[in-house]
Amino acid sequence: MWLVLACASSVYGDEAAPRQTRPLRVATSALAPFVIKEGDRFKGFSVDLWNELARRMGVEFVWVDAGSRADQLESVARGNADVAISAIVMTPERERVIDFSQAYFDSGCRSWSAPKRKVPFLPP
Repeated sequence: MWLVLACASSVYGDEAAPRQTRPLRVATSALAPFVIKEGDRFKGFSVDLWNELARRMGVEFVWVDAGSRADQLESVARGNADVAISAIVMTPERERVIDFSQAYFDSGCRSWSAPKRKVPFLPP
């Protein structure tokens, strides 16, 4: 699993950013330890990261509880959110529609299987 920041193209462009007229809408959903929802507030690693990014950019934002990761990306693609942050997997299909940041977490999870053996790897 990679954690990335997904954003609409208009949020970061080649030109100087226009003056902010409304808070950025940040889509997310709970997935501990990255996003943890407590009441109407979010906390966790990804939340801390976004809070620091927003502070450094000098932008205001509001959290949007968008549901699944696919729903978060759909919200950004449709313009219902400006940014999504959570445990979002980058795929070539998604990269055609959404601009992703550099991944900021690699779980190291990999799948593998051993070739078929006549003798079991672990005895029953």
